[in-house]
Amino acid sequence: MTTIQITDPAVIEAGGTDRHPLVVASPDPEDAVEGHVFALTETELAAAEAYEVDDYARVRVILRSGTQAWAHPERATATQADAEVLVP
Repeated sequence: MTTIQITDPAVIEAGGTDRHPLVVASPDPEDAVEGHVFALTETELAAAEAYEVDDYARVRVILRSGTQAWAHPERATATQADAEVLVP
């Protein structure tokens, strides 16, 4: 996990900072990212997508619990193959 510098003024204002966390792919299957799972409506998911800058991509991941969820890792390294990446 690292951070990315955001340049979109609206996103900086909404987030309160020009630095946002950024998940990058790892070749180590033991690597994980701790976080929370939120149940979103389609409208809420669309709003989240509108907020995210182009540096992020939305991919489906499988959590250690077996639950499928959306995650927003770094676009440059994200592929749908990342669905096999395990995150808590």
